[in-house]
Amino acid sequence: MPSLTADCLAAYPMRLMAPKFAKAREISMTDSAGQMFLRLLASQSEVLGWDVQGRIRVKDELLERAGIAETVTLVGKGDGFELWNPKRLAALKADMPEDILAQGARRAGW
Repeated sequence: MPSLTADCLAAYPMRLMAPKFAKAREISMTDSAGQMFLRLLASQSEVLGWDVQGRIRVKDELLERAGIAETVTLVGKGDGFELWNPKRLAALKADMPEDILAQGARRAGW
């Protein structure tokens, strides 16, 4: 699925996503913003399986959205990972405040 916070694709295990999907089903049918979120999430996500060689195949539409063509950078994020266009990731890193790592560590309680 496209990341909710960055210009990349995000991948998470079903054990992490299942409770989120269950919570999402509680969104009222009259909640237009909530319904739009569900619509976009469903149309821009897919459940992936590993092939016998341990690979995944991401839809071309999602790869295109993330600007991924010939090369990809995989960034681990705890229980999940992100797939990045290497140039987009480099640009993001170049624009980061110098103390972003320290800020993140504080938020994580480190």
